[in-house]
Amino acid sequence: MVIEESPVLEVEGLVVRRGRFRLQIRRLELFQGEILAVVGPNGSGKTTLLMSLGLLLKPEEGRVKLCGKLTSGLATPLELRRKVVMVFQKPLLLNGTVLENVSLGLRLRGIRGKRSDEQARVALEKLGIAHLKRRHVKDLSGGEAQRVSLARALAVEPEVLLLDEPFSSLDPPSKDRLLEDLDRLLHATGTTAIMTTHDRLDAMSICDKVAVMCEGEILQMGPTSEVVHRPLHPFVGEFLDLRKTKERLTSLLASKG
Repeated sequence: MVIEESPVLEVEGLVVRRGRFRLQIRRLELFQGEILAVVGPNGSGKTTLLMSLGLLLKPEEGRVKLCGKLTSGLATPLELRRKVVMVFQKPLLLNGTVLENVSLGLRLRGIRGKRSDEQARVALEKLGIAHLKRRHVKDLSGGEAQRVSLARALAVEPEVLLLDEPFSSLDPPSKDRLLEDLDRLLHATGTTAIMTTHDRLDAMSICDKVAVMCEGEILQMGPTSEVVHRPLHPFVGEFLDLRKTKERLTSLLASKG
């Protein structure tokens, strides 16, 4: 007998309103260990989608299932809400040390003392910042602060990790190093993740699937190579045309001598 794997995250007929903006997602499924990039222009609904999946916005219609259980937006039981962790574009760190910040999610889940310190230490080591554990967060660089934010999220071992343009404020070398580390960690732990980004190259680098959004809807979603090479909508082909991106970069470099 073949047992079919159930999606870790399942969305059907989701409608969310924020002022005049309307998000409408007909269907979205993610299985254990899959990494999805959600790309699209500014205002396309990427962050609204992420906040809805993170149970931070209440849907007007539709359903979201997490680990096979139906959620109900803001009224979702705490145990189920804790299976999803969201990392924002700007690190939201509390006044205190790096270790205190990384331990926060663990303490909120009732994990304290030596066990909390050990899990936090492991997360810091995985992101290469264990040496910063006693440093105050106000003394961190942008890249270090984002690593602390990621370490805090990974320390609680979430079922689903939501990343809202986590590299947009980093310089290219810091972003490249963090992308490599995140790619390694997500695949090593089998964590299901969704990352929004306006950088198409970021999406191609670590994600198994890509979803292209425009005006509150997903125009196409599927394996990255399939969506890139066989776009089903003119906007998808135009937006993911990496050849034009490379041509613009080559032209820019040439103009600077």
